[in-house]
Amino acid sequence: MKKKISALLTVTLIFSFLSTVTFAADRESDIIKMHQNQISISSQNFSYEKPLSKDEINKKISDIQENYRKSHKSTESERKAALEKASRIESIFNTSNKNISDPQPSFNTAAASSSYDSNKAKLREGNFIEGILDDDEGMTASQIYALGITTANSARSIAASQYPNDVMLQDAYRHFTWNFISTFNSSLGMNPTYIGTVNHEWGLLLLEPMTNYYDSQYQSYISDGYSSENSSVWAFSDTVNYIPIMKETIVRYCKAGYSFFSGFMDASNIMDLTNNFEGRYYTFNFSASNYKGAFDKAIADGAIIKSESSVGDTQKRNLWNLQAYY
Repeated sequence: MKKKISALLTVTLIFSFLSTVTFAADRESDIIKMHQNQISISSQNFSYEKPLSKDEINKKISDIQENYRKSHKSTESERKAALEKASRIESIFNTSNKNISDPQPSFNTAAASSSYDSNKAKLREGNFIEGILDDDEGMTASQIYALGITTANSARSIAASQYPNDVMLQDAYRHFTWNFISTFNSSLGMNPTYIGTVNHEWGLLLLEPMTNYYDSQYQSYISDGYSSENSSVWAFSDTVNYIPIMKETIVRYCKAGYSFFSGFMDASNIMDLTNNFEGRYYTFNFSASNYKGAFDKAIADGAIIKSESSVGDTQKRNLWNLQAYY
């Protein structure tokens, strides 16, 4: 396995949890430098930390959300801003040329039978959550479109053509190439590519937590005697505003303890985030058109995760130490 850094990224549990999370725009160059140091974690001795179970993860997230609900009441201006942001993101992806970088779930909001169903369907639309995160972290509408649709579709086509009979290798090549060609894209570059492709995974990771939060908010408003229409709109706007906060909170838990990180991230997340990073990293030594040569070199270097079944503790620790997951 390509050597990754460990020692320079060791932080204490308390500092990791309390420090403010700095997202991708300020971190990619530092991660690249750390990656180049090539300090292997596989040769180091780690005490075994049992991953939290999915039930334990879900309970922790539920508690986090409940504490936030009790401590925060949305203002009218916050709800208005959320609805404006949601409309902005919906308009970016309101096209027949949908993002096909991953087979994310898609829901027909027009067929929804109520305001509650319609707003929940918006949250579960393939690109919505990642788009909210992209917007919050400084990507422009044109950058979100370029990454989420233009380069994503190009990468899928390239990968399908190169590896038509190997689903896992096709997936690895698609994520690598997506990041490689996006980094060279004149409207994107490395940091927007980092932000958007990382948030693509968070769009999947947060899908269930955010729809659960929406349901809780909706039921709370209904219990307070508000109409279904008002309850659904307010719950939706509350959820839109909470998406970036939820991501930042979970990142802090991931940084604070490997057991939470390894329980929260599944094999597909580890594979995709790792191959995303390598696609950006290998742009340093290859020309914009030579993504296949870069991928072949990455495979030869042992940098690529070629299947979900090959994801184990070493691959998880590599990503956790590299911190290229937020």
